[in-house]
Amino acid sequence: MRCVFDDAAEVEKPGTSGTSCPAQHEDRRIRFIEKMTAEMITTGTVTLTSPRYPTRTLNFGRDASLMVALAGSTAWAETTAKPLQNLEDWSGRITDASGEAGTTVIMGRNSWRKFSANPEVREILDLRRGTGTTLNIDPTSQTGTLRARGQFGEFDIWTSTETYKDAAGTRQRFFPDDGVSISSPEAVMAKVAYGAIIHTETMNEPVAGEMFHHLYKTPDGKFENMYSATAPITFPMRPDATFFATV
Repeated sequence: MRCVFDDAAEVEKPGTSGTSCPAQHEDRRIRFIEKMTAEMITTGTVTLTSPRYPTRTLNFGRDASLMVALAGSTAWAETTAKPLQNLEDWSGRITDASGEAGTTVIMGRNSWRKFSANPEVREILDLRRGTGTTLNIDPTSQTGTLRARGQFGEFDIWTSTETYKDAAGTRQRFFPDDGVSISSPEAVMAKVAYGAIIHTETMNEPVAGEMFHHLYKTPDGKFENMYSATAPITFPMRPDATFFATV
């Protein structure tokens, strides 16, 4: 059986191309949603692309104060940086904008290295050994989209290094290396909606659902193909419960 997947083929998980068609297609659907969710968190928007339709960007109207880019002496690579103060201030912005407390922190590969190497962070860790602080600054072997790094004060800290392969076979990251997001996941109320698929098998009537499947044989009958299509859109009910910074 040969696999044909429409539109979301650019989000293949490395190492899954040899799996069965149903499993491969389902993996791509999930990865596509993960990609859109990461974009929603980091930019406050989602870009919809298709080779057959114009590109469209959905802007969810996140408050402008909830996205910043540090530079100069405030950048986390500098010894004058105040990452702990930054986290507290940024969490406060979420509270001001949405009334929620942002306590879930996701860091990219480089931002985590800068944070864990900051003298202020290391000093507090040394003072808090044996207390409720459980931050793990050592490499971890945990796999998956996110890696738990522990708790630091009121914050649960995670890192994201997960990648995917785009349509050109190039490895891309879900989360920017120098990014830091703070959110209240329950308060964001992220949802996934699915656009209907139009296909001749259904008399060109739209078919709603997570995934549309169609089995067909080649004209000579030698091969059977499995065609799948999906049209998900990830969106936040409360976009102001998320914050993103480039550090």
